Amino acid sequence: MKGKIILIGSSLATQKDFFSTPFTRFYNPVREYKEKFGSVVEDTLGGKDPGVSCHAFALETILSGEFIKKMSENKVLLFTVITGLASLVFYIPAIGFAGEVIIFCATVAFVVFFSHLIFLKRLIWIDVSPFIGIIILQFVAGIMVQKHLYQAAQVASVKNRYFKAYFTGLLQGRQRERGIHTKMRVKLAAKMLVIAWVMMKRKEAFDPGRLNIR
Repeated sequence: MKGKIILIGSSLATQKDFFSTPFTRFYNPVREYKEKFGSVVEDTLGGKDPGVSCHAFALETILSGEFIKKMSENKVLLFTVITGLASLVFYIPAIGFAGEVIIFCATVAFVVFFSHLIFLKRLIWIDVSPFIGIIILQFVAGIMVQKHLYQAAQVASVKNRYFKAYFTGLLQGRQRERGIHTKMRVKLAAKMLVIAWVMMKRKEAFDPGRLNIR
């Protein structure tokens, strides 16, 4: 025992000296007491560590020097900007609502998985709330923009002669396809978005020639 550090404490499941931790490495004998004390013991002590083991973990951290670090604010800001730019994909009408929902779920899952992996490998704590927040904001804003773009395309395909001719050309030979009108209005909305972007960038008026109407 020479050169060893000994901690003395109770690990009885009937004691109240149990605490929740990010991950449990201690054997918690809840099952041994479940039949006798019912779900009260399981709900109270399940997935927790006894206090003496928490002290042991803290001591191990101090001796090994492997402290949990928090990602710097500059890096959090940088990754938030990158996430915001990547989330611009939600503004692309051609993806469709179902595709955007899939991308949204996959992106959130990736952010959570990546932060968890970094914590396990490097002991770096990443606050994912800014990343998930910007993803949700961009997703909702993208859906709203697409909704208004589709409505604008719907009106333009009926009221404006240039867009009406362009829309008619998109439907040429495909009128009997199921849902073709909706698909082509989405394509028209994407075209209108590109034209609007070019007009704003170059500060010029609308040019019907950009529609390439035959």
